[in-house]
Amino acid sequence: MAAGDKIFIVEDELITAENIRASLVKSGYTVTGIASSGEAALSAIKRDVPNLVLLDIKLKGSMDGIETAKHIAGRHDIPVIYLTAFTDAALVERAKLTASYGYMVKPFEDRELASNIEIAIGRHRLEKKVRESEARYREISVKLGDTLSGTLVAMGAVVELRDHYTAGHQRRVSSLASAIAVEMRLPADQVEGIRLAASIHDIGKIGVPFEILSKPAKLSPIEMQYVMLHSQAGYEILKNIEFPWPIAEIVYQHHERLDGSGYPRGLAGGDIVLGARILMVADVMEAIASHRLYRPALGVDAAVKELNDYRGVKYDADAVDAGVSLFNTKEFYFEEEPGSPGFSAAANKMKQ
Repeated sequence: MAAGDKIFIVEDELITAENIRASLVKSGYTVTGIASSGEAALSAIKRDVPNLVLLDIKLKGSMDGIETAKHIAGRHDIPVIYLTAFTDAALVERAKLTASYGYMVKPFEDRELASNIEIAIGRHRLEKKVRESEARYREISVKLGDTLSGTLVAMGAVVELRDHYTAGHQRRVSSLASAIAVEMRLPADQVEGIRLAASIHDIGKIGVPFEILSKPAKLSPIEMQYVMLHSQAGYEILKNIEFPWPIAEIVYQHHERLDGSGYPRGLAGGDIVLGARILMVADVMEAIASHRLYRPALGVDAAVKELNDYRGVKYDADAVDAGVSLFNTKEFYFEEEPGSPGFSAAANKMKQ
């Protein structure tokens, strides 16, 4: 939470509104005002735009909360969290159409309210950064003459400047993913697409606060919420760039799992593209085998055990077999820089 984030409350019950105000002030937020009708809320928000609006669905006046949210969305780029004492299914469906950032049923605890607000504001800021990044990458693409590989190199460079760990991780995962694809005897063109997707698969982390990326301890649930947005953020950055491969989808899906237990969409089985199924195996193997800020490296043996334990359950069986084979036959080693044994092994196999 940024100190003093501004919240506007739209609530038809004055006592409830004052209780919410007290809770927010105690949590460190600044309450810019309270309104009991949609019309009054729109007028007040126009004068002093907040960082987030808490919006009751049942309001005084001619507009309900859902109609008010539509007007807010049309005039301001700010997140809205609905508050309601009702759980009517039709009402919930109407609310979903306005792309709100949350839906809370009254009564709720102070901690629950603060947590929902923090996640909503954080998500909104991340989405804004993604839009800005997408514009920057389009400009980079034009300057590079729309050269695909050049665009991806530029994207990777942006990540590396901000987070050296993510950059090294992406290089190692890209090396292993392309070697797995070769081991599976995929066509050279498909291998190249997987290599490029893997080289920027964590590009969405550009929107994750640096203090979270560099935290030398286990992340809190809220911090994990931020990190888990990176797959979708990466997709949003890449989706409008024309590639001959499904790079945006591979990036979007690399944290999915075959049994549907992954994120962000809970895809399962054949709904996950092959490139993402290969990338997830390489990503998991590198993550377990390598050093993390919050723990030492667990080693290749631990990574192989994880993949074998969930082979065909969470992870694609063919991709697991190919990845494990590369290490068992000593044909692949994780190294930091191009020219190392890992990169050489992948490159040599790709030439065969």
